[in-house]
Amino acid sequence: MQNYLREAVEKLRNYYIDQLIEAGLYIKSDREVYSLTLSELQSIVKKTLKNERRLGIFT
Repeated sequence: MQNYLREAVEKLRNYYIDQLIEAGLYIKSDREVYSLTLSELQSIVKKTLKNERRLGIFT
């Protein structure tokens, strides 16, 4: 059971990392983004999407 949860968390982390790299906030070689926790990644993505919607970049 633990392995499933660990895999799910890791997949979600990778998803958020990919989103931040695609948005141009981080570059793939930047180690900082890979050291962030899932909660930190979620927070950054949430703030980024909120700002993009406010600016009309993301619809």
